[in-house]
This record gives sequence, C-alpha cells and structure tokens, in this order.
Amino acid sequence: MPHVRRRFCHVILLFSCVLGALSGQTEAAKIAWQSDFRKAAAEATRLKKPLLIEVTATWCTYCRKMKFTYADAQIANHVNHCFVPVAVDADANKRLMKSLGVESLPTTLIVSPQMKIVRRISGYQTSAKLGKQLRQICRAGQVSPKRPIPAREVATQRRTIAFDRFCLVSLLDNKTLRKGSSRYTARYRGKTVCFSSEANRKRFEANPRKYWPWNDGSCLVTSIEQRTTQTGGPRWSALYNGRIWFFTDKAHRDRFARSPEKYVQAYRTLHR
Repeated sequence: MPHVRRRFCHVILLFSCVLGALSGQTEAAKIAWQSDFRKAAAEATRLKKPLLIEVTATWCTYCRKMKFTYADAQIANHVNHCFVPVAVDADANKRLMKSLGVESLPTTLIVSPQMKIVRRISGYQTSAKLGKQLRQICRAGQVSPKRPIPAREVATQRRTIAFDRFCLVSLLDNKTLRKGSSRYTARYRGKTVCFSSEANRKRFEANPRKYWPWNDGSCLVTSIEQRTTQTGGPRWSALYNGRIWFFTDKAHRDRFARSPEKYVQAYRTLHR
C-alpha cells in the first residue's frame, strides 16, 4: 500500500510544518513550570506569590488539551507574572493528591503562600474561562507580587455561592431541594455554600464531608463514558451509599440509578 504510506508521510510533513510555523508564535509564551512541589512551595513563600498547581497524568486526554490552554500568550504571561506554577503528576504523588483533596483530572489549584487552597478549578478550561478565573485572583500587571490576592477579590469570590445556592443538608437529610440563604454560609474545599437555616449550617460544619457531593459535584457518568470532567447540579442529584451524587442531566442520573456500582467500580479501576 505505497499510496497510503505516501499520504501518511505527507500528513506527518504537514503537521511538522504547522508546528514549525507555530513555534515562533508560542516561544515567548511558555510557562516556567516547575516539577518539584516542595521547591515550588518554598519559592512561593519566598516571593509571597500563590502557587498555581496543575494536576495532570499521562493518560488524561483533557490534561493534554490543557497544554493548549496554557500555550495561550495571555494565559502564559498572566501565570508567569502572578503565580509560581508547578505541574504535578497525580499518579506519582498520590499522598499529595489525597492531602489536596484531588479526585478528578485535570484539576487546577490556586494555593496561597500559607498553603491554603484559594480556588479549586475542576475539569478542562478554555483560555477564556481560565483567564477569567485567574483575573479574580490576580490581575497581571496591576497587582504587586507582594499582594497577589486583594481583599476585594477575595470578597467577590466569597459572594459566589456554589451549587446554585441549594442547601446540601436539606438535600441529604430531608430529601428536599431547597434554596439556602446568604445569611447562613460556610466555606469548604474552596467554595462558599449556603443553607436554609442556621441549624443546617451547624450540621454541615460539624461534618462537611458527609454532605459534600462526590468529587465536588462532578458527574460520574460523564467521567466514565466520555473521559472528561463536567460539573453536575442539585436538580439532577441522587443519593447512594450515604452520599450525594450530582449529574449533568436526567439521562445521566437515570443511567447511574440503574447500575450505580458499575460506574463506581469503573471509576475506581480507572484511577487505581
């Protein structure tokens, strides 16, 4: 099949030419990624700049897509200016992943110099979406490295209520979909959540993991069937093994409900 081999060679040659043409455009937009987490953390403390931790794995398709996001010149310049960037392989750093609460890939974490998680960004991000998130933490060229997280940005972040303002305690304990109130809020895993009463808020704070949705609200069915991370919501939730599970729509929830253990085992096998 010589014609097939010739066509394949032409494709490879064309791809190489495209890469060569792009190399001049992206050379100035490279992020100075570090690979040693401890050294990066020490540098973040010394420079008084937050860490940007990109959690990845060789088998993760959307982790590879994130490389194109970070190749964007504006994103790269923003990251280099505001953060100490470090890329961490999830499979080689399982203990670190557990301490950071990472349950899906790709995950991007913004961590303060005091090693507190400021923001958790789950799943693949386009350059537009990631840029918006980064600007809420630090505006490149406008914020001094000594003050990477202005108080007004933190206040804005805290006003953003997760899970469409639904009360997780009402959902789990009362099996009801009820909106919370901004008067009763709590912070957990980098998110602000609100509750329908002060009693529910106290119940959550006494045992937040009990009420927290699996994988920060990611849809398990999408993770298994499409190998990607998408956030579900309370409107399409299910209760299984004493935990709340969110899904992207009714169809995904119904597929899970028919054979939940199949999806749970598939996820465990995939992340073993």
